[in-house]
Amino acid sequence: MFAKAGYELVVEFYPWNRAVNLAKTNKKYAGYFPEYYAKDLEKDFIFSKPFGKGPLGFAELKSKPVPWSSLDDLKGMKLGTVAGYVNTQAFDDMVASGGLKADAARSDMANLQKVGAGRIQLAVIDENVMHYLLKTEPALKRYADKIGFNAKVLEDKKLYVCFRRDGADMQMIDAFNKAVDAVNAAAMLDKKLK
Repeated sequence: MFAKAGYELVVEFYPWNRAVNLAKTNKKYAGYFPEYYAKDLEKDFIFSKPFGKGPLGFAELKSKPVPWSSLDDLKGMKLGTVAGYVNTQAFDDMVASGGLKADAARSDMANLQKVGAGRIQLAVIDENVMHYLLKTEPALKRYADKIGFNAKVLEDKKLYVCFRRDGADMQMIDAFNKAVDAVNAAAMLDKKLK
């Protein structure tokens, strides 16, 4: 999409909170991705057009599936999140108010290890990320056949690039957004994931 927009993309990988902080404070970075929409991020970032989506739900042990119909059904369970991640507004509000107890890990991989070891019952994760990590990470190999994705999805979340608001290059953002439409980014992402 950036190439279509006439820009060279350089990607650097960092732990999530560091990536967000660098994008916010270091003018070397134009932004970060992928991100889910959250209103409170708009003070520091400009959201691109959505370039794809991913089902957000829970990783669980296949041998101990968790049936639930509302977030209230999850009260009293050991849940895992990733520090700094946006989940759903309702879920994040319940965690913030103490209605749900969640242990914030440093990464999705750490949460999958906790699920695999039975230390937490559910871990919030994008289904595509879960399958990718279980397939590619050697540290998760022993859990690959034991962990599954819960039958109920929290939300099918849209994915965005968050461009820094301070000193934003509006020409680049506009060009990127036009490229998202021109290349049918969502279809391209779906094809890559399959």
